[in-house]
Amino acid sequence: MFLRMGLASIRRFSSALPPMAIGQVRETLQRHVSALQNPAALTAKVPAYSALGHSVDVGRDKVIIPLKSKPEIRLYYTNYKLFARLGMILEDLDTFAVWIAYKHNQAMSVPMGTPAHEPMCIVTACVDKIDFHDQDIQSDQDIEMHGHVSWVGRSSIEVTMTLKQKPYDFHEPISLLTAKFVMVSRSPSFQQSVANVPLALESAADREMFQAGLEAVQRRKHFERNSLLAKPPSEQERFILHDIFLKTIDQKHSSLRQRVLPEGHVWLEDCKLKNSIICFPVKRNLYGKIFGGYLMRQAFEAAWANAAIFSNGRPRLRSLDDVMFRKSVEVGRLLLLSSQSVVRFDDEAAFHWFYARRAHLFLLEAAYAYLLIYGPRLVRRHQNYLNEELLRMGNVLWNAINAAGSALLLLCLLPEFLSSLLFSGLYGSICDSGTLYSGRWSGWAMHIFVLSKVWELGDTVWLVLRRRPVPFLHAFHHTVVLLQVWISYRSTGAVARWGVVMNLALHTLMYSYFVAQSLSPTVRRMAPFITAAQITQFGTGCTILLRALQYSWRGVKCDTGTQELYFHLFLHVAFLYLFVGFFKKNYTGRRDLCSLRRVCYSIDRSIQISVNAEVLDVESGESETTNTFQFTFTADNDVPTVLPKSYADGMLYLEAKRHFELNKW
Repeated sequence: MFLRMGLASIRRFSSALPPMAIGQVRETLQRHVSALQNPAALTAKVPAYSALGHSVDVGRDKVIIPLKSKPEIRLYYTNYKLFARLGMILEDLDTFAVWIAYKHNQAMSVPMGTPAHEPMCIVTACVDKIDFHDQDIQSDQDIEMHGHVSWVGRSSIEVTMTLKQKPYDFHEPISLLTAKFVMVSRSPSFQQSVANVPLALESAADREMFQAGLEAVQRRKHFERNSLLAKPPSEQERFILHDIFLKTIDQKHSSLRQRVLPEGHVWLEDCKLKNSIICFPVKRNLYGKIFGGYLMRQAFEAAWANAAIFSNGRPRLRSLDDVMFRKSVEVGRLLLLSSQSVVRFDDEAAFHWFYARRAHLFLLEAAYAYLLIYGPRLVRRHQNYLNEELLRMGNVLWNAINAAGSALLLLCLLPEFLSSLLFSGLYGSICDSGTLYSGRWSGWAMHIFVLSKVWELGDTVWLVLRRRPVPFLHAFHHTVVLLQVWISYRSTGAVARWGVVMNLALHTLMYSYFVAQSLSPTVRRMAPFITAAQITQFGTGCTILLRALQYSWRGVKCDTGTQELYFHLFLHVAFLYLFVGFFKKNYTGRRDLCSLRRVCYSIDRSIQISVNAEVLDVESGESETTNTFQFTFTADNDVPTVLPKSYADGMLYLEAKRHFELNKW
């Protein structure tokens, strides 16, 4: 107990010291690793209590990139716009991640620079993800680097880092980016792994953070197992490639060899950019290999150049993920970088579009309430100017358009829905969004589905114009559903897959019924079936939501939050109650229901760049892949859609598509 109290005092004293500069961190790391050359001197310094685990605070640290206080380094960090150079930031992130990992394993009573841990060399295994927060990084203001260990395996460590900066007009630092690096601990000979000090979880927040890190590990393993290098494309992905192939065939010649490029598209093979770099000793890391942060910087700059050429502009980096350090790069090798471009439906832009217009939504709801209250009075006042027959035909056309639109959206969503259900089972269809929001057709359909709820307010306009009563259920349903789908777009997660598909199927049936009813009054006897279908929809929705809640209660990963599930369940129960009441009131007295037998990707501003790094041995002529990188950019304008021409290009296309869909915004 007294030992723990003493160590806590040491941590408080350390946190009170001014933060180190990133240059000091590099120098201290150099001394620290140099001292590892004498393993005998280290063993005696390893404290016994390290096996009990170190808390998150042991590895937590804050480091400064002194762009303001050290103007002499500013030029190295400045880009053409006089903002901070992201490639240099990536190098510093890699250095800081190594520092945090060593600090976690270090005895708390011994300062860094004097190793007090098992003999180990910590290197970067991969970069799980870096999210950029759409903030310009000033090149003349200090940057704060905050980092801590968020998950520890046996020999692997996940390090989470955030960068902050205090702009000119603000007193509080703003967040610039969040990064997650995965480090591995190896023996000094790099022949075997070395166990890390475990992570002691002291709070619920620590346990939640650790669980997120564990899920990230499982996700990476799943992605690796299902890589296109290990397994063939899925049925849905094969359909995507075949659909692209058919669109690029010259139908006039009926030849598979005559390829035609559709307007607004480019061949994927024409979106390549390559670079070669000689690896000089000046870019060595702590262990005599080429510094991983330097490789990331070179890959990023190659990717940015590709994106700039592709978009005819200067894009912004939005995210970086799946950076794999498969092999070390030796000094003197030739580093060969090749990059590819792909685009997809930008569900992130759609999300921000809906979010930025929430005020417009409430104004629209207010206008709808005004229509419900004062619309009938205005129509009665001007009824002599209204032609009932024209209104009837207009209503028929309206319903026909809605039926066709619902059917079209349903056709866009059905392949994704069936693929999810068949290949991922019920759990996957409920808890894994997959390509629901980002697929070319499914993402577009989900976006248009939300907007269609604004269009469907026109149902009430037609009722008012034709002087028909507006039932409470009708008004309540239109008001609440619009709010529900607009506010919860994308945050609903995978459970929306079921609700949207059922809603579109029902609307296709319902609007078709309205058209048929206007043309033939005898069709009205089908009305109980329509209401029964609506009851079935909400009953099934309740079942799906309850199933998702069961997964959540059991701790099974589901991409919809528990609060979201409760919110949607409440609305489904309310609608179920109202529709059952409506059915009882209108149909049970007349007839018993039981007796009735009657990646290609869409063109937008998003650009996905994959970079493959190889090293070439100039003496043997052999080359091998050492690194892979995935970058996400947002262009200033729309970019053409990329199409694969060969099967190999198709595999690159699908691989990049998977990475984009794995990291939704």
